[in-house]
Amino acid sequence: MGSGGNSFSKNMMRLAISAVSLSVATMIVTIATVKGFQNGIRNKVVQVHGSYIVDHAANVEGAEPMVVSSKHLPAFVGDQDEEVGNGEARGESNENGEENGEENGEEKGEGKGEGKDSDCKNGEVKDKKTALPAGVAHLAVSASKACIVKGETELDGVIAKGMNHSDFQFGMSGFVTKRCQGEMSALVGKDGQWVYISQAMADRLRLDTGDRLTLVFFVNDSLGRGRPRAARPLIAGLFETGIEQIDNQVIYTGLSLVQKYLDVKPGFTQIEIWESEAGDIDPLSLSMQLPAGTLRISDSRQFHRQIYDWLAILNTNVWVILTLMALVAIIAMSTILLILMVEKTSFVGIAQAMGGSISQIQRIFLWQSAYIVTIGVVLGNAIAILLCVIQDKTHFLTLNQEVYFVKYVMVELDLWSILWVNAGIVLASIMAAVLPVQWIKRMTPSRAIRFQ
Repeated sequence: MGSGGNSFSKNMMRLAISAVSLSVATMIVTIATVKGFQNGIRNKVVQVHGSYIVDHAANVEGAEPMVVSSKHLPAFVGDQDEEVGNGEARGESNENGEENGEENGEEKGEGKGEGKDSDCKNGEVKDKKTALPAGVAHLAVSASKACIVKGETELDGVIAKGMNHSDFQFGMSGFVTKRCQGEMSALVGKDGQWVYISQAMADRLRLDTGDRLTLVFFVNDSLGRGRPRAARPLIAGLFETGIEQIDNQVIYTGLSLVQKYLDVKPGFTQIEIWESEAGDIDPLSLSMQLPAGTLRISDSRQFHRQIYDWLAILNTNVWVILTLMALVAIIAMSTILLILMVEKTSFVGIAQAMGGSISQIQRIFLWQSAYIVTIGVVLGNAIAILLCVIQDKTHFLTLNQEVYFVKYVMVELDLWSILWVNAGIVLASIMAAVLPVQWIKRMTPSRAIRFQ
């Protein structure tokens, strides 16, 4: 009987430890997963569109952006003013300078680098960077206009976003999956008209890099009637962000190409501002430099309200899971501790008969619960951290990027979140242990000793 009872107690202890450790591990993994997913989506949106966006004050979410004359460009844009204002006359000077290298670099003061490296070699961009406000890593002036794209047999309606090639490289280079190679790459620079489309759109239109994409814009004539105007830029590359609103609705092309079809010439629709790692942009200071009633500045959360609202809903799911796991730990602890006390009823009676006080006996069971919680919390932390590290290194849990915007489950461990989970579990376990031990007060030595 003794050995059997001892084995039963050990099994109950192991069951309680398992329940606590699984609850702790589930809580930590849930928080790390949701936090990693939210930050991953936010970082992707900021990388594509910038930390702050300046656009027309009368723009409405979901509608085509309104055009602003380049004369309203704020002072902090610096030398970008000249690029936008003369974009139509100068053509794709930035793209030519970047793609053709020293030949165009001598004529236009641009280097032959590409992407972020070109910012250091490109004379105009270097001047622009010296004029950037504190905390700003990069800014890009762009012009967007609705158009129709035509493939071999398919048509689609999209937004053509025109910007300098160096600005496109800064925000989108990490999402480009395929580029023109060899002679085709040189042709992009010579032609001066380039376009990047998503991989999904290329598959839908049955096009590839090096092909010509037909863009049809509708431009108002003197009578206000929309007239179709076509352009055929070369597909310089394909990208994939995983964000449906971008991959299915936006193409990137040269700034001067889009400006030719705007109602206001020269004009722009957005100024995208990327925050530096220091993160000390003062939006109020920037807004003071904007013409009142014409331009406004919004942060990424305000500009992409639908995406951020969707991410915020995930916090509710986290609280539901945390509450359920806390209840599991409390119920498991209370039930198992109560079972242990019932199994040890004879011991309680003998201890009372030998002069032991109720509080002393209660402390024995409280120390048992403390042992269970300590081992359970340590094991739960170890399991959760191990799983998160493995996922972060191997990405073995994948996701459908078309639905979740990311290719794999992203995790982000946070020390404070782990500490709060541990503190919460300890507090819940104390509550779960204090109530059952009150049952000992109802035991009398004579009945407890006879209990089988």
